Amino acid sequence: MFSAAREVNEMIKTVMIIDDETQVLNALQRMLVRSGWQVITFVNPSDALEFARHRIVPLVITDFRMPRMTGIEFLQSLEEIQPVSYKIMLSACASRADIVQAVASVGVHCFMQKPWDSSRLLGELNSGLEYFRLILRAEYMHNKDMMSAQEFGVWYNTLLNKIDPSFTLKTDSDK
Repeated sequence: MFSAAREVNEMIKTVMIIDDETQVLNALQRMLVRSGWQVITFVNPSDALEFARHRIVPLVITDFRMPRMTGIEFLQSLEEIQPVSYKIMLSACASRADIVQAVASVGVHCFMQKPWDSSRLLGELNSGLEYFRLILRAEYMHNKDMMSAQEFGVWYNTLLNKIDPSFTLKTDSDK
């Protein structure tokens, strides 16, 4: 019925970064864009949460300490909106207890110290992308089996629109 699997895989190679330090955002964005990632950055965690209400966010990198909202508070709010996002937290000054709290309370998948190791961070993002793709694939297969063709089409179009609102799905009849 639909032939968009390859497009979806490319569209979800997106990471959202939240940090109150613009120089950190800029450095991460430069590194990730050079490595083929789509990057969305926010200084204000509230703006990032508003964005996440309307778009799928496969991967998230957030700072641990920020003035308006801590990284843990941000991820707790994000968890309510998008529970399957792969979460990476960065910090220049977190204690072992802070790290344990972040992992236990919001399921942080990876905690890294600033300055980060670029190759390790890229490896984590690739692992996170594979994790997200597996979850999305499982949801796709489940819904395809459980929904009528019409319901599935509506669900799938909604999913694609939340991944990238500019994406237009071509059905077999459009070819």
